[in-house]
Amino acid sequence: MEQVPGLTRRHGRVTERLRQAMGAIGLALAGRAGAHLARVMGIATSRTTLLRRVMDLPDRQRCRDPMNEH
Repeated sequence: MEQVPGLTRRHGRVTERLRQAMGAIGLALAGRAGAHLARVMGIATSRTTLLRRVMDLPDRQRCRDPMNEH
């Protein structure tokens, strides 16, 4: 199957957009609260996955405060 740059990763199970959304939720709320919000938004994920997405982010993004983004 052909890979579309910017849409998916090789052997990936989620789109880049969903990966970014989970990273942002995990960065803002982390563990259980993040998993609860994701579930409310229709994203099936676990608290562990959200924390992994945060760890996948570059250090620069982890240092930003997502609550002060405009």
